[in-house]
Amino acid sequence: MGRNAAAQRKTAVIEVDGREYARYAMDALDRPVQVDVNGHNAVEIARDYVCVVSADCPNQLDVRQGKIHTSGQIIVCLPNKMTVRIEGEAKV
Repeated sequence: MGRNAAAQRKTAVIEVDGREYARYAMDALDRPVQVDVNGHNAVEIARDYVCVVSADCPNQLDVRQGKIHTSGQIIVCLPNKMTVRIEGEAKV
């Protein structure tokens, strides 16, 4: 595996109540993940982005945030105590 391939590997990390709920390689998954713990969130994980496509929280800020693409970006759903962030991409 070359250096570029390793640098491009990204992981979507979902946390609920401050604890890791799941971790997905973004290049291996291209479908929504259902997070039904403190409410409902559907997180779409694709090769190039992560986004929340639906949620049952009242303000919908996590859905309206749209797609995140790079390491360190995060989406937060305060009512459902869920976060999703991207890890692993080399920063330039």
